[in-house]
Amino acid sequence: MCRGDVTRIACDAWLLPTDADGWIPDPRWFAHRPDLRGALDGEHLRRSLLPPTWSSGEIRSAELGAVDPDAPRVWITNTGGSADTQQSWYVDGVIEFLRGASEPFLNGEQEPRFGRARPLVALPVIGIGTGGNADRKGEAVASLLDGLYGFTGEHPVDVVLVTRDAHTFTAAQQNRRSRGVAGELPDRIRAAADELGRRARRGDLVVFLGAGLSSSAGLPSWSELLRRLSGPLSLEDVNEIRGMNFLDQGSILHRAAEQQKRHLSDDVVHALRSESYSIGHSLVASLPVREFVTTNYDRLLEIAAQTAGDPLAVIPYDPVMGDSRWLLKLHGCIDHPDDIVLTREHYLRYSERRAALAGIVQAMLITRHMLFLGFSLNDDNFHRIVDDVRRLVRIPDPSEDSGSSEDPIFGTATTITESTSLAQLWDGDLDILSFGGASGTPGTIAEAARLVEIFLDRILLAATDRHEYLLNPDHQSALDEDELALAERLRPLVDLGDEILESDLARPVRQLLAHYGLPDPRP
Repeated sequence: MCRGDVTRIACDAWLLPTDADGWIPDPRWFAHRPDLRGALDGEHLRRSLLPPTWSSGEIRSAELGAVDPDAPRVWITNTGGSADTQQSWYVDGVIEFLRGASEPFLNGEQEPRFGRARPLVALPVIGIGTGGNADRKGEAVASLLDGLYGFTGEHPVDVVLVTRDAHTFTAAQQNRRSRGVAGELPDRIRAAADELGRRARRGDLVVFLGAGLSSSAGLPSWSELLRRLSGPLSLEDVNEIRGMNFLDQGSILHRAAEQQKRHLSDDVVHALRSESYSIGHSLVASLPVREFVTTNYDRLLEIAAQTAGDPLAVIPYDPVMGDSRWLLKLHGCIDHPDDIVLTREHYLRYSERRAALAGIVQAMLITRHMLFLGFSLNDDNFHRIVDDVRRLVRIPDPSEDSGSSEDPIFGTATTITESTSLAQLWDGDLDILSFGGASGTPGTIAEAARLVEIFLDRILLAATDRHEYLLNPDHQSALDEDELALAERLRPLVDLGDEILESDLARPVRQLLAHYGLPDPRP
């Protein structure tokens, strides 16, 4: 479950809601899929794209043809009910979609995209907009989750439910929490996820992203990127530099590009330009975290945060105002190609140009708990940053017995393969969570990457505050007895009237009501 745009998640298939007439009133469904724009005739899908028995309701879900084969498949699904439509009717349409979309993967005809262990299908919370359930959102969400859990319990398919609406998201998360779903995580990792979720809720968590998270969206890893950039070199030269340090490979490729009057950074931009983000990006962007750090050049986290309704200012390029969320880009950005750190020379000059950025990371390591995702922990600059922090906060106190206390760790790091040596290297500094075995075989890696996504989902579940939908009338059916009683006590405050609520004296009251899901009447 996450907040965002279902059309931009790097999945295998997603559900496009429509009705018996093929009505698509919102053109944003196709905004980032130019291959689909020809499917519309005004506000309706072209009749030639609809199955013959579509209008009769005999078929409720069907794959939309003539789409980019490299993009997620799109399945239109009739979810256009009315206020009198039973919840089970909506769920039946979703199940028809799930069966159809997953069948090619389950019978071996297709492989999941980007080397995933299981196919990933995505869908919005259906029926709560123009579908007929706008005033019964709580009931609609509960019924939908019943159907999704029933399907995934019987089929090896991963399903992500996506919404843009904060109240719907919170209500759905509370419903999931009430089910006590344990997931597939080992006890130690589940406990770590719950603690990280609590830290996020308290404002004590910072997330550090590496290239591993972007690989799940189809972008190249560091080594794959260098291979793609090796075009100017002969095959003999490529084989010769293959065993060299990545930074030295970057330096050689940079010089080779210069000899051809090209800019290597332009090739980097072309390789990393994408509008589809991974489910990992979406889960991270949905967290109540204000500060993020990355060594990635791509913009996938920024896009995920924007579609989740809580955008990020990017340091050092954007001003950070008030309580804005922000992302610190240590090694540059594809929107600023001249800043990209790729070669040995760039790294050696790092402290000269980016000392202030390193200082921000050091401050966060001292004052926050840092969660590392998809980051290999072998970056030379990062080692230097951590060592400066280590020397600052680990100064022995001569007045204390050196063995009398235990220094707090700086953060938590996830690894795809188990490594005893890595755990020893960072012992006392980081809690290393290994999600796979030591073999590193492709199947093991894919399963481990999937477990990391489940881990992030668990963190987000623990981090989601249940209060945010309490005063939303559309979600009353999701409240328990105690919550309904509290909402009833708060409603007289809602009825005070705009003249009173908009006064400066009523600021704490407005904040309280906003805390429980009522929008602040003042802009």
